[in-house]
Amino acid sequence: MAKVFRFHQGNDSIEDWQTSTAYGTRAIEAIQDPAGATARREITSIPSPFARIDLVKSAFENLVNSGQIEGSTIFHKMVSDCLDVGQILFNIDKHRDKVDILIWDKTKDLDALLESANPKHRLLGETLKLYLRQDASAYNFDGTERLFLLNYKGGPNPMNILGGTSPASLFFTSANDLSYVDILFGNDRVFDKSYQPLHKREFNYIKFIYGLKKFFPRFSSVFKAVDAYIDLNFVQLRNEEKEILKNYTKNDFDLEFERLSAGGDGSIVEVLGFPLRKKTEGGSVESGFAIASGKYDGKDLPLVLPVDDFSEKTKYTSDFWNRNNKADYADNRPIKERTLPFDGTKYPYLTISDFLEPYIIRTVYPIQSSKFFDGNLTVGSGEITKGFLLPIKTAYFDYFDVKDLQGVTSDGKKVFELRQMTSGGISATLRIPIQSGGYITYERMYYPSTNEYQIAEPEISRNRGAIIENQFGLTVYPFLKLAEDQQNQYRVAFVDRDIQEHTKHSRFTLGFYKNQANSPVTEKAVKSRNNKENDYISSDYYVLEDSFDYVTVKNNWGQGIVVPKFQMQPSGTAQFTFAVDFGTTNTHIEYRKDKGTAKPFEISEDDIQIATLHDIKNPETLKSIGIVRANRLLELIPQELIPEMVNAKSEFQFPLRTAILSNEKLDMNHQTYALADLNIPFVYEKYPIPTNSKTRTNLKWADYTNKPNEIKIIEAYFENLLFLIRNKVILNGGDLTKVRLIWLYPSSMTKHRINMLESTWNRLFAKFINTTQAPDKLSESIAPFYYFNSQLGVNALSSSVVSIDIGGGTTDVVVYTNNRPEILTSFRFAANAIFGDAFGRSSVINGFIQKYVDRIRFLLETNKQHDLIKILDEIKENGKSEDIVAFFFSIEKNKKIKDNNIPISFSKKLMLNSDFKIVFLLFYTAIIYHVAKMIKARSVSMPRYITFSGTGSKIINVADGSDRLSALTELTQIVFRQIFNTDEMSRIELIQDENPKEISCKGALNIPQGQSINVDAIKAVLLGTTQEIVIPEKAVTYRDIDREMETSVQTEYTAFLDWFFSLNKSYSFKDNFGINPVHLQTYKAYLTENALDDLKAGIEDKQKDLDNDLDVNLEETLFFYPLVGGLNHLAYKIQSELNTQEI
Repeated sequence: MAKVFRFHQGNDSIEDWQTSTAYGTRAIEAIQDPAGATARREITSIPSPFARIDLVKSAFENLVNSGQIEGSTIFHKMVSDCLDVGQILFNIDKHRDKVDILIWDKTKDLDALLESANPKHRLLGETLKLYLRQDASAYNFDGTERLFLLNYKGGPNPMNILGGTSPASLFFTSANDLSYVDILFGNDRVFDKSYQPLHKREFNYIKFIYGLKKFFPRFSSVFKAVDAYIDLNFVQLRNEEKEILKNYTKNDFDLEFERLSAGGDGSIVEVLGFPLRKKTEGGSVESGFAIASGKYDGKDLPLVLPVDDFSEKTKYTSDFWNRNNKADYADNRPIKERTLPFDGTKYPYLTISDFLEPYIIRTVYPIQSSKFFDGNLTVGSGEITKGFLLPIKTAYFDYFDVKDLQGVTSDGKKVFELRQMTSGGISATLRIPIQSGGYITYERMYYPSTNEYQIAEPEISRNRGAIIENQFGLTVYPFLKLAEDQQNQYRVAFVDRDIQEHTKHSRFTLGFYKNQANSPVTEKAVKSRNNKENDYISSDYYVLEDSFDYVTVKNNWGQGIVVPKFQMQPSGTAQFTFAVDFGTTNTHIEYRKDKGTAKPFEISEDDIQIATLHDIKNPETLKSIGIVRANRLLELIPQELIPEMVNAKSEFQFPLRTAILSNEKLDMNHQTYALADLNIPFVYEKYPIPTNSKTRTNLKWADYTNKPNEIKIIEAYFENLLFLIRNKVILNGGDLTKVRLIWLYPSSMTKHRINMLESTWNRLFAKFINTTQAPDKLSESIAPFYYFNSQLGVNALSSSVVSIDIGGGTTDVVVYTNNRPEILTSFRFAANAIFGDAFGRSSVINGFIQKYVDRIRFLLETNKQHDLIKILDEIKENGKSEDIVAFFFSIEKNKKIKDNNIPISFSKKLMLNSDFKIVFLLFYTAIIYHVAKMIKARSVSMPRYITFSGTGSKIINVADGSDRLSALTELTQIVFRQIFNTDEMSRIELIQDENPKEISCKGALNIPQGQSINVDAIKAVLLGTTQEIVIPEKAVTYRDIDREMETSVQTEYTAFLDWFFSLNKSYSFKDNFGINPVHLQTYKAYLTENALDDLKAGIEDKQKDLDNDLDVNLEETLFFYPLVGGLNHLAYKIQSELNTQEI
């Protein structure tokens, strides 16, 4: 007998070409592999076109029968490869660049073969038709219309079939060597020598296969071996996975997976008519690398992938992360368009460049770490001399808040840290938490340029960043955040001093963001004050009316993050009351908390309102900034915003000069903002003002009528004050809804001007403080008495009390009886009547300026006070004499002068000048004379006390020369006795506080709340003519002023001068006041030379203030008008013709 060739053992011999049957299960199981059970050479010598389908089916049966779903036999290989084919089809979307699905239609393609002109094609068709009919029931061919074949595009041949769908085992594979296929699922490469059972594959694929088992009709009978294999794998799953599969529904299956299609016509890939499914494109991925973010509200949590060695056992997609895998440092595709590295799934993931910037911005000073997050910066050795903006991209805050960035990881490591290396580089380390419970560490080294005059370039492909050094400053005002996100008002200042050749063209922009949803905050405006092209420094002010949590600083090259360490301010309960004295020369604020003592407004160490990125208390800051000569970064903020401290111990304090600063080119016809366009210059008279700036003074009496924009200046000034008040309340536990404001005004002010101010105060108070109660207005004439009454025991019970408040522009007088105001009169005869430019004259004919400006300049030069010289020149350029004199007075209080014990005192010079003293004595005596005549005219008794308040009241000390005012006291008693025509030796005490400007505000806070004072009812004006006419007892309007009245005023003025100079006979001006008596008659002549012209000039000025509404009663006496011009003329003549004193 001839040799029988068969693969299996048995005796079912046939002879010749007898009819044989297909290999059965026992026959296949009996096949002997010459290489043994672990052989991996494919079985290929099976004489049937569909033998591979049968072999895969039999392989499933073999594993089920053995119960060994894991192993290294040829059957494990075939099942594993079969599952690989299914998994490729399931993940087809991420592999379409590598594979496509071909369709073999049983009817259409078989007919094509049978009808082919090629006899070989016809033979193949006949053979396939024979086997399809013969094996119809064994392999379910009778229910099969199509087979779907998987073609690998990158194989060695034009067509490289990997396998396809199988009616017997769901899927089958080719017996060819498929090691060239480059497709991975997790760490497992398909068709490799590591055989993966179903339970070790990605769970989504397991659910898909389990869904087929559960929802494919008659699955267990049609795919008996596969069904049993699935059951064996089910046992190996984790309990939570088992629960999911047990509760898995058809609806879940349909919703979770899309139907798989093939071909251009979208033909559904099916097995025995049941549609197969694919992973939904963009569907969820279960991975331990998913970002652990409680903030992100997107559909799919992105994965955070390592870019360095990562050895922790963490599930990636279908397998654990391979420690040798490293994600790219950057992926330029939009996050949602990315495909996972080493997997191919289209799914969002993040890498280091999504979180860390390519550039890190270095500051020329250390970051003030108590106010701003400095990135936990440490240095290899020495002190921290420079700082860095955080090189964190804004995308970080899509997932985390600023608090997270400043926190620690689960094992106590800092989430973010910077380390300065001794080599000059800086290391940035960021730890991103992931769902596995651990975190991914991203670290990038940043390097400086090898040439300090060039910008370094980053090399992201090598994970190398670049350092840029910029000279800038950033300040946040106010540095607070309300617990309730409402009524927020911020100004953020950015100062740029990049003037080096390689950085001078850089332009900076700021962005503001909230934690919530990482949403941007749109600024109300951005206002520029300086331009470094002209001034070597730029300053921009961002106006915000919403809170923010971090700031982006962007220049031409890079961007960095600034994170303020805001202290959340809870709603307070304390009640604050403020009194504001908006004066001509100086402004003062007093406040009281609850029922505490009134005190001057201050900003102390405990309630600092601003935060600068630099720390002026850090010696390294001053040293580092000094090295690069960038001191203007420190100087500009106190000049254009506010200083850090404002109190009696600092060089800035209330009362302060009533002035406002802006850019000299500010267009007031456009929208302007306080603390952006215009600010209170606390440094005025103390430090030089920027050269391109303009300082405005005399705000109180600005011409609103003819210059409508002047009211905007007042608004800005009030806004500055209200910012200070608002922040004071919030930082000290106050309730903004309980804040009460009292603002003072002079009685001589017109009703129209008062109404304008009242409207402005009310509107701004409602905007910045509350709408609960409008501010109260109070005549500054009324307030001082209540301070002297409550604090010093001054009573107007048995005798009257006269309160004289002398300011820069006005003097207010109130006469009290029975501790109630009875007479109020006010006139514009105050400090500026002595030192100002009467009726529009200039400093060129101001005696005090001409006398002292060169002398003071010489003293400043001698003592090398160059800054003060510059200030003097700036103020002189504006030309207002009262401003120049105010500066003279301020010098002795200047910190540099006091610290160096430099003997410059303008007030002492005036006290020692025996000629100029006549001006001060005449000023004082004229006021007392007029007050005495008013009291007598109203039949009020002589006063027991005369109190003085207001900044201008200090000038009466020049006349007396002593703090006790003993000489003036005696003179006052003489004046009253003579006016009252009595020899009675009445005792009158003059009372003056050492801080007279504070008295009005202190008094306003001491007035019993609810006490009603009708100012209009007690107003009185002594006309100033030879007849003692009192208005409103007799109506006299401005239209009533005629030549006769003017002559009568002139006569009364001359009579006063005669009377005044006659006093010298009974009360020696030389002995009591040190006045040179030689020129007294000459002085008198100077005072009368232009009396009528000065009177007319005063009347004209007042009529302009009234908008020429001449039918109102006179609001102030005419008596002082000729004296205002007379004093100015006298001082000039003393200096130019009479005074030879060097003092």
